[in-house]
Amino acid sequence: MESVSLIRDRMEPAPAQQPSSGGPRSITLPLQQGKEQQQPAAAAAAATAKKGSDERTTTSEEETGAAAAKKRPTSTTSDDKSDSGVDAKSPARPAERAVSAERIEDAPPIPCTHLKQSKDDAGKSKFDFALVCRKSRVAQLTALTVQMYVIHSEWDRIGNFHFVLLFVALATHGISTFMRWRDAIDGRFDLKQIFLCTSNNLRVQYALGVLAGPLLALFTYWFLNPQKISLVNATFYSIAAFVKLIFAVGCFILEAIEVSRDTLKPQLDYVKSFIY
Repeated sequence: MESVSLIRDRMEPAPAQQPSSGGPRSITLPLQQGKEQQQPAAAAAAATAKKGSDERTTTSEEETGAAAAKKRPTSTTSDDKSDSGVDAKSPARPAERAVSAERIEDAPPIPCTHLKQSKDDAGKSKFDFALVCRKSRVAQLTALTVQMYVIHSEWDRIGNFHFVLLFVALATHGISTFMRWRDAIDGRFDLKQIFLCTSNNLRVQYALGVLAGPLLALFTYWFLNPQKISLVNATFYSIAAFVKLIFAVGCFILEAIEVSRDTLKPQLDYVKSFIY
C-alpha cells in the first residue's frame, strides 16, 4: 500500500505555489515606473525631431524661392512701355529703362497749388508761376498786417471816419488775399473765365476776384493815406503800402501775361512760320 501511495503521489502534479503578496509588486512596480519615465522622454525626442524637420523644410522652401527669384528675368509691367515701342512683357534693357524714366507725360492745365518747377534741356530751372504767386500774396498779407497795426496805434490822430474807411479797405483786401493764398487760386483761370463765360454775374465775380487786390492797393495808397501821425508810423505805413501795391499789381500783370501768351500762341506760331 505504501508503494501504491508513493506511485500515486509521484504521478499527481505538484500544486503550483501562489506568489506572495510582496513578490510581484517588488518586480512589476520598477518596470512600470521605468516605462512611465521612458514615455515623456520619447515624446520629447519625437517633438524635437519633428521641429527640426519643419525648420529644415522651411529653410529649403526659402532657398528654393530665392533661387527662383534670381533666375526670374526682370520685366516691366503691362502699363509701362518705352517710347521705342518695345512690348512691356519683354525684359527691359538698361537703355529702355532710361528712356522710360526720362519720359514726360503731357497733362492738362491744373490749379496753381499743384504746379511744380520744371527744367529745360540745359538743366536750368524755368519760371515757377505758382511759387511767385504764393510769395506775392504772403508779401501782401505782411504789408497789410503792418498797415493795420499803424492805423490802430494812431487811431486818435487819424479820426474815427478815416479809421473806419481804412479798416474796411484793408480788411477787405486782407480777406480776399488770404482766401486766394489759402486755396491756391490760379488767377489765370479767373482771367480766362472773364472772356469765356456767358453769364454777366459770373464775369463780375471772376473780375472781382482778380482785380480786388490791385484796386484796393491803389485806393489805400493814393486816397486813404493817413495824416498827422508820427514819423516812425508814417514811414512804416508808406513802405508797407508801396510793397503791397507793387506785389498786387505785379501779380495781376504776371497773370495777364501768362493768359495772353497762352491765348496768342497760335497766332505767334503762325507769324513765326512766315518769318523763319
